[in-house]
Amino acid sequence: MMREESKRDGFEKMTGWMEHTEDLSLEELREMRRMMGHDVERSEDEFVALLGSLRARPATDATPVGILAAGTESGFSLVQLANATELSVTLITKLDRRLIIFRSIPEWVLQKLSEVLGRSREAVAAYLRQGAAFATGAEYHADEAPTMPEQQDFFEAVLADKTISEPRRKFLLGLRSELREENL
Repeated sequence: MMREESKRDGFEKMTGWMEHTEDLSLEELREMRRMMGHDVERSEDEFVALLGSLRARPATDATPVGILAAGTESGFSLVQLANATELSVTLITKLDRRLIIFRSIPEWVLQKLSEVLGRSREAVAAYLRQGAAFATGAEYHADEAPTMPEQQDFFEAVLADKTISEPRRKFLLGLRSELREENL
């Protein structure tokens, strides 16, 4: 018992000063670290280098991101976003509402959305993997609750899209052979 109290008192003597450091200047804190045997300059240089390397890396945030919301945040209208991604307004809208079966979406589309939106591929994929959603801000005034359309295969959506140009349709349909192996 006595030995335990002695250990606690010793610990408090060694660490008690830490509780009252908020009024110390940066130089006083550095001096304390030097007295404890720390190489302050080296550790600060390493910390600054770490921050620099984090800034140099591309974003890997996998937080799900809405396609239309990210496009708007990047300054795109719906039509501009469709053109920048080489898709169509219909396909962008279906992707945003997650009405496309994720495993049918070609890797090229994920990469293109990621590039245009300035988000990580993982964040785009995490969003598209979620369940289907009603249109954002839509209000329904019917006696019955609306029903969610079933998710559709990407290539079926391309074939059914009446707004897409033929060259773009042909290109997108050509991506079928490049489906990610995990999706086959």
